[in-house]
Amino acid sequence: MLVDVYCDDTIIGHSELYRLNGLEKAATGTLIAAGPYDQKLHATVVEGDYYGGRGQSLYVQSQTHGLIECDAIAIQDFSNLLGEVEINLSGIAEPSYETCFS
Repeated sequence: MLVDVYCDDTIIGHSELYRLNGLEKAATGTLIAAGPYDQKLHATVVEGDYYGGRGQSLYVQSQTHGLIECDAIAIQDFSNLLGEVEINLSGIAEPSYETCFS
């Protein structure tokens, strides 16, 4: 599922999310950062260090399904160590997990 990732009303990146765990209604994907993305403001994990509370103003929106309501969004930024930035969603509620990944 292709999504745009927002902080408040600003797009900070894009991702193709993949089904991760149906029981937890979790999804994951590589975050392709846009210009406003800042690991110090948006990433919950930076190079292995945890920074709580940073994902609270994040949301994702799909062109196909609209706003994706979920319990939590976390960005894990390992851009310096591994050259990767990952986004994870858990508790996807609306639209249903099955609808998002059918």
